Amino acid sequence: MSKAGFTKPKIFDHCSDLSEQWFVHFRHTHPGPGPLTGKRKQFRYKKGINYFSTLEDRRREAKALASELHELLKGGWNPWENEIQGQPKTVLELHTEMWELKTPTLEKDSVRTYVYKYQHWMAWLNKSSYGHLPVSEFLTRHAYEYLDHCSKAGHTGSYFNSFRQMPFSLFDMIKERKIISQNPFADTKNQKKNTGSATIFTPPQIRLVRNFTMRKYPELGVFCDYIYYTFMRPLELLRIKIKHIDFERYRINLPPDIAKNDTQRTIVLPPALRKHLRELRKNLQVIYDRYSKTYPKVKLEDYYVFGIYKKGGGPQPSPRPYIKRDSITTMFREKVRKPLRLSEHHTPYVFKHTGVDEALRRGASISGAMKQTGHKSLKNFQIYMRSLNQQDNPEFETIDF
Repeated sequence: MSKAGFTKPKIFDHCSDLSEQWFVHFRHTHPGPGPLTGKRKQFRYKKGINYFSTLEDRRREAKALASELHELLKGGWNPWENEIQGQPKTVLELHTEMWELKTPTLEKDSVRTYVYKYQHWMAWLNKSSYGHLPVSEFLTRHAYEYLDHCSKAGHTGSYFNSFRQMPFSLFDMIKERKIISQNPFADTKNQKKNTGSATIFTPPQIRLVRNFTMRKYPELGVFCDYIYYTFMRPLELLRIKIKHIDFERYRINLPPDIAKNDTQRTIVLPPALRKHLRELRKNLQVIYDRYSKTYPKVKLEDYYVFGIYKKGGGPQPSPRPYIKRDSITTMFREKVRKPLRLSEHHTPYVFKHTGVDEALRRGASISGAMKQTGHKSLKNFQIYMRSLNQQDNPEFETIDF
């Protein structure tokens, strides 16, 4: 021990092994008074140095930490009293804590989407090394660096705004707890959405996909047709059961616990889907006999219209539902999008955009389309129409009065 009661802080770097946790250590003698007077103890500090992924950067930060601790010790700092106090939490530490608080409040069906954005944000924090900063030292210029990173990665419009929202909300939670006085993302802005920004299939692409799926993956093709003609969301379709089908009137009675907006609505099945519905009704007993021995307690009315028959097969009547939200998206990507060399933006959900676009162009009424899509307000539906590059009132193009 030195006469000052402490040793000079040193770096323990595990022989320059970046996979291990480095720390700066020193020994200190308790100055008293009290029962610990004269006791010696080793203190270790990391303060974010391990978030740096290159040898040069981590050595630089470790040396800076060792120098900072040495100056504090020479100035009379007592680590016994301040071992916990005065250690500001880093951006990564606090955002991890805020995420753990936020996750239980998310809707079950939305968690996966939020997780992807959260992981994208945390990965950037680690790569940029800004995650080690005390949260109060993360500034607006750092926020813009992240947003520039999103833009360079090709995330624009709604995608850009959703990536911005994740760190914005986490910093807001920290601000609410009086840990910081300003949200560094508060001065950043969302991108404006371009008119006609929604992806749709062109008529040749629709024909290509239909011919391909009906030849190789008919169940998946039928599922995509239901999205196209009913304007239902893929997740809503995966949840409907036999009991929700009105076979006499060709309707789907969508209960509020399935509908995205928690509003019960009736979906009309247009003529293009009625042949499938008649065949489904005709084969109900065959379908039940296929599963009744394995699932004797499940009533036929509780079978899913688009459930799992066998691994790798397309969605079809079954007592077994798809659990993962993106199961069909993954299936479509691997079995259809990649072989046909469609863009990454062409997902099953795009069939909904394409169906709405085609119906409006053929003169469908706005009120009728709203009932099918489940939009609650005309304002929101008009915003949706503009994303499809649709005029607000297509009926007046052909009206005669």
